[in-house]
Amino acid sequence: MSKNKSLIQQFLKYLARPRIEVEEKPPLQIIIFNVVRLWALVFFLSLFFAMISNFVLGEVGYSEEDFAITKILVDFPTLLIFFLVVIWAPISEEIAFRLWLRFSPINWALGLSFLIFFTVSFLNFSFIPQNLFTFNSWLGISSTILLLLFLTLFIYKLLSSKKIASSVEKFFRKNFRILFYILALSFAFLHIPNYDIDFRQFWYFAPILVAPQILLSFTISFVRMQYGFIWALFTHMLNNIAAITPLLFILPVLEGFDDASLENMEIFETLSLSEIALIMVASMFLLLIFLVCFLSIFSLLFEMLRKN
Repeated sequence: MSKNKSLIQQFLKYLARPRIEVEEKPPLQIIIFNVVRLWALVFFLSLFFAMISNFVLGEVGYSEEDFAITKILVDFPTLLIFFLVVIWAPISEEIAFRLWLRFSPINWALGLSFLIFFTVSFLNFSFIPQNLFTFNSWLGISSTILLLLFLTLFIYKLLSSKKIASSVEKFFRKNFRILFYILALSFAFLHIPNYDIDFRQFWYFAPILVAPQILLSFTISFVRMQYGFIWALFTHMLNNIAAITPLLFILPVLEGFDDASLENMEIFETLSLSEIALIMVASMFLLLIFLVCFLSIFSLLFEMLRKN
């Protein structure tokens, strides 16, 4: 029946009624085609919501300097930023929020361990020293690895019992739809610290600010259930590469200029050939991304009209 529906219709139908059982996977080229198209649509919509977020923050006195990613780009080396954003973040977040959408003892052991780690990091408990469970020092990295190893082995040992595993799987299947929504929304609101603002005062902005993550989260969850965990990870990495790469090219060029230089366009009079090359590469990369988005959205709309 899904063959008679467009990808957008399949996506919306699944979100309205998530289920564990899915139809047989399509051929590899169809999977790649569908994953890229869904990602491109969500990435394009995310840009729209990002503009709304910037406008809303500007109205209440905040700016791009209050974004956590802006501070990371300034304070961390380029290679470390690339590793954290493009490799570590997708892997750890997909394990925590998507891996255990398919039940198995190892899936749940890894998934719950990473989810507990993110919960500890997000809630920032006062009784936990600030230099633990972070990536700011070797102590923080070591404590993170030890915590994840301990939790994974402990939970896996529990689920090795057939009686416990059977009860957990029964609970999981019975409440899959609720867990699906909870995990998808939890992933989105995990990114609230991306904005260094006082949410106690502006709590009603939170859904707008994390709207791109909400769209991305439900899209990746759909991909994970339809095509597998590897494709969910691929979608997440693709999104982060598209978002961070232009900034990594352009930011080193802009660091040496103050606001006055930027406003008076003096930056273009003092650029070296290497800096101009970096800007051109970033521009070509952005052009490629927008071209993929345009072609993907056109393809999705055409497919939907044709199937209807």
